Amino acid sequence: MAAAGFENIGGVEMPDLRLAYIDTRDVLPGMVELIEANESVNASFTAIWKASIGERGSRRPRPTAPPSVPRS
Repeated sequence: MAAAGFENIGGVEMPDLRLAYIDTRDVLPGMVELIEANESVNASFTAIWKASIGERGSRRPRPTAPPSVPRS
């Protein structure tokens, strides 16, 4: 990212976690967070995913969007 001209504006480096925040506001409507994948990080994200689908693995129904209003 640095070679492409994007600035690393901060990050975290711990034994089980490395992440960086890259300033991409010139080309995107925000910043990019890069997280280095490893066994510990993968386990954390897997636990979050499993919690989102419920204990039995069935997904909760998605809410339906309201019908669109025709524009005049």
